[in-house]
Amino acid sequence: MEVLSIEMVNELPSNYLQKKHLPNRKQIELRNAKTRIFDQVPEVGRPFVSKMMDTILAFNYSHNTLHSYSSAFIQFLKQFDFQDPATIEQDAIVGYLATLMERGLSASSGHTMVNSIQFYYHQVLGKKYYTFKLPRPKKEKKLPTVLTMEECLQVFKAVDNPKHKLLLLIGYGAGLRVSEIVTLQWTDILFDEHKIH
Repeated sequence: MEVLSIEMVNELPSNYLQKKHLPNRKQIELRNAKTRIFDQVPEVGRPFVSKMMDTILAFNYSHNTLHSYSSAFIQFLKQFDFQDPATIEQDAIVGYLATLMERGLSASSGHTMVNSIQFYYHQVLGKKYYTFKLPRPKKEKKLPTVLTMEECLQVFKAVDNPKHKLLLLIGYGAGLRVSEIVTLQWTDILFDEHKIH
């Protein structure tokens, strides 16, 4: 077998491949998020959204925060036909939030909306002591998802290990939490009384 010798010639500048010149993941994610956000905004609203994004980036927030705050702020601007947010009255903003809640907006989305509006007025417009109190939506209580009898049987059938199956069946039958199943001792089972202590 013949070994070939290959000569590599590097014509890049000497400091070109230094780490400080390479794009990092955060930089790429932020740039992509910024581009996606600007695609959603008409020309008239871009100055307000641009100021919002620049301030978020100056605070070194993540691309997720950039996306969620900016998207919520764009929804807010759409409601008011992209007028200057400094001219929007507080009562109009509270009314807007009320209509969102009436339409069934989740509490977490409501908090994001309130946070984005607060951020714009406090950080972008610089109104640190601006009395701008917004109602905070309460977090709704959701009932846990309950499996049907057929779904439970499928879970039990999927487990091959007899010990694991027994733990699942005891936990399900007695309504135990995972932490209670894990700490269950043989002495906790009262066989004569058909109880688990």
